[in-house]
Amino acid sequence: MERATADKHLLIHAYGETSETLSVALRAARNAANEFGPEVGIHIVVQGPAVEHLTTQSGFAHEIRETVASDSIEVAACSNSLGAVGIDTSQLADAVGSVPSAVAYIAQKQWEGWAYVRF
Repeated sequence: MERATADKHLLIHAYGETSETLSVALRAARNAANEFGPEVGIHIVVQGPAVEHLTTQSGFAHEIRETVASDSIEVAACSNSLGAVGIDTSQLADAVGSVPSAVAYIAQKQWEGWAYVRF
């Protein structure tokens, strides 16, 4: 999931049931990218029922593409959450990756010194 080669990293954890969770996380990532510039890599990890909004059929496909147009922002879904709501990774919007476990990914990145924000 790491395409950006930044010196510093911000991990945004979007956990929730509504589309508002994803909307806030995407907006926060764009705002942070504008503030920090390309020196800070930003990863959004979506966990829980909000992963339903990461599919090609959701109303967020355009906003996700717009958000990841910056080389410093990436979006990933938790595979465990996808399985819980019956979504296959092939149904994700083109710009969305996946991680096996959001909790394990978040822990690993925090151990590596990443800044962490949760929505």
